[in-house]
Amino acid sequence: MEVPSYRVDNYPDRGGPQTLGELRTHGSRLADFAGLEDVRDALELLMAQDPSLAATLPKGPGRREDRYVQLLSDEPKEELSMAAAATETTGEADRLTALEEEVRQLRAEIDTLWRLTGLQMQKPSSDER
Repeated sequence: MEVPSYRVDNYPDRGGPQTLGELRTHGSRLADFAGLEDVRDALELLMAQDPSLAATLPKGPGRREDRYVQLLSDEPKEELSMAAAATETTGEADRLTALEEEVRQLRAEIDTLWRLTGLQMQKPSSDER
């Protein structure tokens, strides 16, 4: 498959991250893609170039689809690093939430053990933890 060529500066409002569907719609005057698979194939060819001409952004919070960005300017590199940072932050928040839940469960189990052994009166107060 040959990648259709066009001047990016003719379409300045189309330079940000876009989904496959958005790329197909926005590029419909320039190339006739039969479906999203054709768009994906064209993007894979662009990403296989050395240096790569496009990249996939990781799915961010609230996003259902991958987004793609051109790598012809410095601007996309900033978007890639911001997307990576957002993904890390989301991952850290999820990890923290999971750890907090685990601590709650462990405390509940310990409280049950204090009760079952009849030693709850000797249990250290929560201030001493």
